[in-house]
Amino acid sequence: LDGELAMQSGDLRAKSVTGPVRIVTRSKDIHLEDLAGEVRIEDSNGMIEVHANRLPLESMEISNRRGEIQVTLPAKAAFELQASARRGDIDSEFDGIKVESEHNESRASGTVGAGGPKLHISNDGGSIEIRKSSMAAKPTPPTPPAPHAPPAPPARLRAD
Repeated sequence: LDGELAMQSGDLRAKSVTGPVRIVTRSKDIHLEDLAGEVRIEDSNGMIEVHANRLPLESMEISNRRGEIQVTLPAKAAFELQASARRGDIDSEFDGIKVESEHNESRASGTVGAGGPKLHISNDGGSIEIRKSSMAAKPTPPTPPAPHAPPAPPARLRAD
């Protein structure tokens, strides 16, 4: 973990995290800031708040029961969204996302920008918000090169 992680009884917070990230928990509010890489989160009885500020995005799977979900993405992000909320609403600030509500269930789907990674978000007993980040998107830093082996010592010739 390059960033920070703090966990208390009802709260999990992480900052400057590069995935893949997988979190499976119950009864915790989850707050992830400055997130990059693939994300999978399963929670119940808590709120999920994800701020993915780096481009390009990677796939996300977020599911929750009895709690809110808020995902904040760079305004220039490209992705495909599939979201559903039973007994909750869906709100998106991105053009290209179509939201339909019927019989206590909301669904949202669409392609933003040129498309890209798939974002699957589901909630049972809470709402979903998809927000645009007010910050400029940070590019994901390149992967550092693999460490090189130290150079071999010079060969010694021995003359007898």
